[in-house]
Amino acid sequence: MNDESNGRIVYSPRGRNAEDDLAACILRAAKIFMMDGQLVWVKGGPLVPVVRDVVIELCGRFVVTEHPVNRGTEAEPDWAVEYRAFAPTELTIRNLIRESLPKRAPVVQPEAAQRVEEEPQLLPDDHPEVVAGRRAAAKYAEAGDARLHEEMDAGQRTAARYQGCDASR
Repeated sequence: MNDESNGRIVYSPRGRNAEDDLAACILRAAKIFMMDGQLVWVKGGPLVPVVRDVVIELCGRFVVTEHPVNRGTEAEPDWAVEYRAFAPTELTIRNLIRESLPKRAPVVQPEAAQRVEEEPQLLPDDHPEVVAGRRAAAKYAEAGDARLHEEMDAGQRTAARYQGCDASR
């Protein structure tokens, strides 16, 4: 890549299949995958199906061709390289969608992002629930074991009353 190309991929077809070269440029620049038998572009947000208009957008946004240009005169030439956005033909677009991109794009299965478990947040020491909990703990500490045993016995008696009941009613 060249700084003058603004970070876009330079497309210079070499070889027998120009669509394969173009597909390689597009796949280097954009996150395109074959997912559930469909070409999709992951660009943030919902997946974008790769159809005709999307291929045109991808080429215009990411792919350029190099052209030597004389910016001077014939007497005093000043040659430079000019970068132009690549505009594919309808035949090229069709071949990209049907053959070149599907055979080169990585095949993946859709998956949900892993949820990050949040750390439990502790309440501040002066929060009303924390203060009430401390008061209850102090109350049981003052009463001693006898009060705690009375509460446990009352709970067991209540549980025994409900043991014979059918929970589905």
